[in-house]
Amino acid sequence: MSDGIVAIVVTYNRPDGLLNCLKAIEDQTKKVDAVYIIDNASYGTTVRVLRDYCYIKTLPDINKQERQTDSTVYNGIKIHYLRLPENVGESGGLSEGLKFAQNNRYKWYWLLTDDCLPEDITLEELAKEAADPGTAYIPDNFDINEKSLIVRDKVVTTEKSEKITFKGALLNNKIIETAGYPEISFYMYRTEDEYSLRLKKHGFNIVMVTNSIIYHPKDISLSHEKLKAYFQKRILYYNLRNSLRINRIYPGYHSFGAKFKYFTISVIFFCLLRWDLLYIMRKAVKDEKKNKMFKSKY
Repeated sequence: MSDGIVAIVVTYNRPDGLLNCLKAIEDQTKKVDAVYIIDNASYGTTVRVLRDYCYIKTLPDINKQERQTDSTVYNGIKIHYLRLPENVGESGGLSEGLKFAQNNRYKWYWLLTDDCLPEDITLEELAKEAADPGTAYIPDNFDINEKSLIVRDKVVTTEKSEKITFKGALLNNKIIETAGYPEISFYMYRTEDEYSLRLKKHGFNIVMVTNSIIYHPKDISLSHEKLKAYFQKRILYYNLRNSLRINRIYPGYHSFGAKFKYFTISVIFFCLLRWDLLYIMRKAVKDEKKNKMFKSKY
């Protein structure tokens, strides 16, 4: 097994963000052994950008409903590309990426998404503290506009955390083999909560390395009113459904129980005459009960 570190980057229709993330990985003072790009069935722009910038050699057929791979070397770094036949969400992409990368038996995996902008010392700071294979090491995450708030040269550079983030986590192969992969059936939202509880169940720790920093650009996807309404329903549905599932797997996860929270919020929305959101909430409860997980139409 290689002692090196590989980066796994999940992307979906953010070609500019992906390029920025890949450039930031290339500029790390601590070099990675390889980069695994997991494409969640993006549209044609993403793959053309990857080809034009030489991160892949050949264009995949975006109309093919099958897994497609490509490998090359870019500025001395091995690049492995996997295109999935459908969008399986962030956690699903990371899960598939980990399985893909484990074929080459690496020791450490650096998890990233295409909206991550690590500083050039981000991985070095993580690796500096990564002495325990039974600990998940995570960076501190900031909005790109919060740079001025960051305190450098802290006396205490690590602190225990209750929750993992998939945006920059450094995981040892021991954790993956024992605790498994991020939960693909959640599709989105609450995936990090579930994995954090799973790590705790298996006796693993989560440590934040405060000198290791990742920035995120402001999300402009909610600038349109129709998009706001769409995302509001999507966030409500997946948050509630997956919270109920977590409560089923890990009883006591919510202090008053997820169903109590659902009832309380239902009453609030009922009073506000938000029937559309009440319908979404009822569907989330029914789908979880009937084990209708992964993606859903609502």
